[in-house]
Formats: sequence, structure tokens, C-alpha cells
Amino acid sequence: LNDVIVVAASNRPDILDPALLRDKRIDYKIYVGRPSQAAVAKIVEINLRGAPMEGSAEELASCAASEFFSDKQVLYEIKRRSTGETMQLTLGNIVNGAMAANIAEKAKSITFGRDVKNKTESFTGKKEILEEIDAIFEENRHLDHVDEIREFVRDFHDDIADIKPLRQTLR
Repeated sequence: LNDVIVVAASNRPDILDPALLRDKRIDYKIYVGRPSQAAVAKIVEINLRGAPMEGSAEELASCAASEFFSDKQVLYEIKRRSTGETMQLTLGNIVNGAMAANIAEKAKSITFGRDVKNKTESFTGKKEILEEIDAIFEENRHLDHVDEIREFVRDFHDDIADIKPLRQTLR
């Protein structure tokens, strides 16, 4: 029985039964937060390996991470009551490792599909990366990001004057 290892994971620790979290129930609790811009770049870079690329995997990954965290990818504007400050919740605030990996995989798929259709052999580049990020943005701008907003405003949730979803047009 001492050789048994149980790993449990949740992206909603706020709804776990507190009895599970009492002392001696779980030996180690590890919080894994959202990836930083540098971590997103590394995840994309790793997932681009082996693909024919226009430029280096590092350059394309850096481009992807910069775009993900840019103010062009704003999903919500959140206004604070006390300061009047308007903050932006972007794709960078909701990114996770799977989403970052998917950027590379889908960009490669765009290239492959185009090559099959046109009977060509081309390279995955910034165009495909940005096209996929736009697709991810489009998917996410219609979703309800209650948990992500709650996480974003955790430190000032009593100071919210307004949360406005943005319905932007792409590029």
C-alpha cells in the first residue's frame, strides 16, 4: 500500500469539498497557474518542432506569445469603481498550456491543408500563427469567461463598476 501514488487535479479548486483538503488527506498540493508570456512562447516553440517553418521556431513562438498577450486580443474591459481605471482581460489572461500548444498544431494544419489543396510544399510562418490566434480569439469572444474574470478581479472584486464584453472585429 505504500507504493501507491494518487494524483488528483482540478481547474476548479474553489468547488472541492473542504474535507478533501484537510491535513493528512493530501500530502502535496501544487498550484499550477496560467503560463506567462515566456512560457507560452516555449510551449509553442516545442510544438512547432519538426515542421517546415518560415523562420525559426523561436521567432514564430515569440510572435505567437506577443500576439496572445497583445491589446489586440481584448475580450473584456473591466472598470474599477474607486479609480475609474479600465483594465483589459485579453487572451493572455485566459491562456492555458493546451491552448498554447494548439496554436502550433493548428498553424501546421493550416499549412498542410493549403499544401494538399494546392499541391505545393510550403512553410508554416507568422501568417498561419496569426490566423490561428485570430480563430482562437473568435472562439473565445463568444464564451462566458466567468471563472477567468473571477480570477482576474480576485484582488479587487468589490471595486468593480462595470464588466463589458467586447465584440471586436478581427484585423
